Amino acid sequence: MISTLFERLKEANAEILDIYNSGYNWIFEASKIIKKTITQVGHERGYFVCTHSVEEADSGEWLFDISFHELEYDGAFTKTLCTPLVAESEFSKTDFGGFKEDFDKLLIATSSERLFILRVTNQSVFDTIKKYTQDSVNKYKPFKTGEGVHIIYWDETAPKKDFYYLEIKKQVVS
Repeated sequence: MISTLFERLKEANAEILDIYNSGYNWIFEASKIIKKTITQVGHERGYFVCTHSVEEADSGEWLFDISFHELEYDGAFTKTLCTPLVAESEFSKTDFGGFKEDFDKLLIATSSERLFILRVTNQSVFDTIKKYTQDSVNKYKPFKTGEGVHIIYWDETAPKKDFYYLEIKKQVVS
């Protein structure tokens, strides 16, 4: 599922670049494009999608900026059967603090794919984010070796402004 999300976001990059180059309130609009793209992928897979600022979403945010749910209605109640994706997206705050306040929430989602989407504007800050993420994943007790988080980032510092992918997995620490 993460590879599909990544591919779709790369396809949406031309639209984001148009807004970026226009000088218009591009960060807000780019965030909407990202959430709309992810919502479409969730619906294609038959999931109930929770996020805000996207008309096509089934509901507003539910614990995370974006989440996919498999639901069952028994005539009286709707039950959550699973939550295959939880995601946090931080495009406006590009400092470490903006990242950390949302990232730590992903650690508690132990039965879902965990995705963080961010914008890189400073390579030194991004290096700190990567180090913090690896350290956090390694030290988070419920994670087994090989489990972790996915990061899709839009690199504003790269010669080609585009989405890039990074997976950070728990490593055996000796």
